[in-house]
Amino acid sequence: MTNTSHRITVLTLLTIVATASVPALAEETYNARCLAAGDSISLTGTGEIVLEQRLVTFKLVEPDKGMGSKGICVIKKDPPGFKWIECQKENGMYVTGNYQYPTRPTRIKPVQAVANSVLYRGWSGACKVKL
Repeated sequence: MTNTSHRITVLTLLTIVATASVPALAEETYNARCLAAGDSISLTGTGEIVLEQRLVTFKLVEPDKGMGSKGICVIKKDPPGFKWIECQKENGMYVTGNYQYPTRPTRIKPVQAVANSVLYRGWSGACKVKL
């Protein structure tokens, strides 16, 4: 990926985040250091991918120097008794995981499913599952 296309991808993602709706009053949020690289944002400490449906804002702290843009993210907390996870839709069913050996995707029954703002290869998004 060229540096220019990387910047465009990060800018597109940040534009999507900036136009996202403000969380409902019942949803609590937290702040975390994060890194915007390519088409994803991850937590700096753990590397965990931040689902776009859970991201409220991204505040740029340090512009991209080849490894991504550092920032402060405001993220919606998972509701009590539930967890938001990455998911895909396959043959009319929701699955999570991947096909890399030795694992296979796991079928899930989400309480709620929200598509990503940009879909590349089929349906993908975030699913809220009961713990």
